[in-house]
Parts: sequence; structure tokens; C-alpha cells
Amino acid sequence: MTDTATAPPGAVRLNTATVTQYLSSQSSLAASLTGDDEGRRRVALLRSAPQWDGPAEPLWGEGRTAGVAVAPSPLAVHELVLDHLAGRRPGPAVLVVLTDREQHELDPAILARVHKLRIDTVDSWDVVREAFGARQIDPRLKDVNWAAEALLDATPPGGWPAVPGGWLSRQYALT
Repeated sequence: MTDTATAPPGAVRLNTATVTQYLSSQSSLAASLTGDDEGRRRVALLRSAPQWDGPAEPLWGEGRTAGVAVAPSPLAVHELVLDHLAGRRPGPAVLVVLTDREQHELDPAILARVHKLRIDTVDSWDVVREAFGARQIDPRLKDVNWAAEALLDATPPGGWPAVPGGWLSRQYALT
């Protein structure tokens, strides 16, 4: 699904690697991502420019899948969440909704139905830290602007091996 809408200045645009790594790091969604959660449907709201050029249903890892949709308005968020949870929207059990709306614009009853009960912000460096099993990231690595997205894009099929000692150094990550 390729949907676009005008995003406010500064809105981050998420890509497939970032979304799938984020979902993989959410242990409470694991069973739903593989279809092992007895059909329990879940929705994750992610702060993002409401644009998506990736597949409508990315597939990764060991049979993990999720739907991705964009919501440029509070009404779009409302409709996507309720339709998915009621089973009116076909597809995987987990739906990721990308929206640039503010939390206060959404009905509290909608937020009560979504993962983490809020719009979650994806920090690419947090996703990288999780992907490498690190506790800390070398500040010099964070200074390399392109590195987080490149590391997420280059994630091998089985994921990155855990870093020794929990410290993701610039040298380790970029070699």
C-alpha cells in the first residue's frame, strides 16, 4: 500500500527495516506477529510522517508479519483501529498505524485499545541498541547520521549477534 499525505515539517518517515525491528523488539506483540496468539488482533500507533512506500504486509524473521497503514487524520486513526480490532480489516493480526497526529487529538477510548496505550515514538538508535542486545551505544557512533538506518537496513536474516559486554562501539558497528 503506497499512501501519502502532507506531513508537517520535521516528521520522521519510517521505513520497513525500522518498523520491523521495532516490532521485533516488542515482546508483548511476539505471539500476535507469528499468528500464535489465538487470533488476538493488536494495533500499534507509531509517530511518523503518514507515508509508506514499503509492502502493505511486510514479512520477516521466522514467519512474522504485520500490516502497515497510514493515518493522516484523527478520524483515519479511529477508523483503522476499530476496523482492525473488529476484524473488518483483513490481514495479519498486528496492524501498525503510522500517524503524525498528536496524542491529545485522539479519543482516549481509541488509545485504550492500542499497544502501549499511546502513540509510540520510534528512536532508531533505541531499535539499533535492541537489535544488537546492547545496553549502551558509543556516542561517536551516534554522531554518524546515516549509521542507524544503514544498520537496520543491513540486519541479517537471523538478526545481529549480541555485542560483547553490552557496549556497541563505533568500530564494532561499522566494520
